[in-house]
Parts: sequence; C-alpha cells; structure tokens
Amino acid sequence: MSPDTPTPPSTPKSEKVEKPLATSGVPGMIASDLASKGVSQKGQANVLAQVKSESNFVPQNENLNYSSAEAIQKTFGKNRIPSLEFAQSLVKNPEKLANVVYAKTDGNSEEGDGWKYRGRGFLQHTGKNQYKAIAKFTGVDVVNNPDKLNDPAVASKAVAWFFLNYKGKKPSELDNISVVNKAVGFADTTGAKAQQRAQLAESFSKSDSLVTPVSGAPKDVMVASETNKDLKDVAKRDKQSTMMAKSQS
Repeated sequence: MSPDTPTPPSTPKSEKVEKPLATSGVPGMIASDLASKGVSQKGQANVLAQVKSESNFVPQNENLNYSSAEAIQKTFGKNRIPSLEFAQSLVKNPEKLANVVYAKTDGNSEEGDGWKYRGRGFLQHTGKNQYKAIAKFTGVDVVNNPDKLNDPAVASKAVAWFFLNYKGKKPSELDNISVVNKAVGFADTTGAKAQQRAQLAESFSKSDSLVTPVSGAPKDVMVASETNKDLKDVAKRDKQSTMMAKSQS
C-alpha cells in the first residue's frame, strides 16, 4: 500500500456483522414464518432439522436426470414404470420422465403438467394442486411462474403451509419430531438417520435462528372464538327478552 493510499477504517468491535444468508438468514426466515403461525421454538427446530436434511436450505428443482433404467424403476415403482425397457426411454430425459411419472400427481391433468409442476422449493412440492394452494397461501403466482417457488422467501412460507395446511398439523404437534419426520415421508423413525435428525433439531434449538412465536390464537381458534362470542350474544339477548317478558306479566 503506497503512502498516499488512505487506510480503510476498521470495523468497530461493537458493530454486528451480518451472517451469510445460507447459515443464518434462511433458517431464520423459515423460523419466522413458522412463529407467525404460532409454532413454538421447539417446533421450529424440528422443522429446520427436516429442511436441512431434505435440501440443506437450498430451494431447487427436483433432479430427474437419471442415468440408468434400474434407478428410475427403483425410485418410481413398477406401477408407473412397468418395465426396464420403458424406463430406458426415460434415461437422461428429465422432462419426459416428469411428464410420465407425474402425469396425474395432485391435480396434474394437462400435457406437460408433470414437468411444469415437478418438485421445487425446500421440500420438493409437487403437483398443480399444491402449487395452487401455495399461491393462495403466499400471494405469489407460482402456478403461472413455478420457478418462483425456488425464491427462498416464497419457499420459506411454503414450509409453514406444508406442515400446517397441507399436512393439517396443529402448531403444538410440531413439538414432536416423530410427527414432523412422518409428515415429510421420512420412514426411518428409529435408525441412525432418525437420530441424526434429532441431533440436528437439538442443535437448532440452541441456535439464534429461532423466533418467539406470535402470541394469540391460530385462525381456527379465532373462528371458534368468534362463534363463542356470537353464542354469548344470542344468550344475552334471550335473557333480556325473558326478563322483559316477566316484567310485563
């Protein structure tokens, strides 16, 4: 450095340096979206363990570029891939493979839907009906623009939708990691991989990515509360009518 070159100012020790998105931003985003729906920090940690295991916090298109007929049949089963000869025509042909195996998956009905609505996001959401529901939940048109589901902000909201809406779990149920494992179709409930996910959840429970859940009742409870209020109003009016009738008798 020459004498005329100004020395850059040093970063004050008290200044907070932002962590890279891949290590803190994405988990924090997912945790925040879950917290907004009333999911506890324990539930957030359990879900983060799944997302870490499933996609390493990188939303992406499903990789359908298989190099062997045997791998295709093993993955998708003989119901959809009846013979190795048929599977051979799908080797290294991801678009054709998607249109075969996902032709009727979750609302797919038109030619090309299998490829258009193949797995995306953190949890590989698949099928037109899922995309429609996610579009409604997030307010982002992933039906006409499916690749928007690979935007981390959209994919994060889709995680909350997946567990609480698509799988119909109550926020409190996500405190049980076995429930969370089962929701994503993770079958190894007692083996080494299950233990690994449990350890990940424990690690996330001690991280700074978790968010205090929003206080207040979830939507279904709010609806119940409104119903109760209406019932109380009816009962109050009935009581007033009864008292008036007695006073006039």
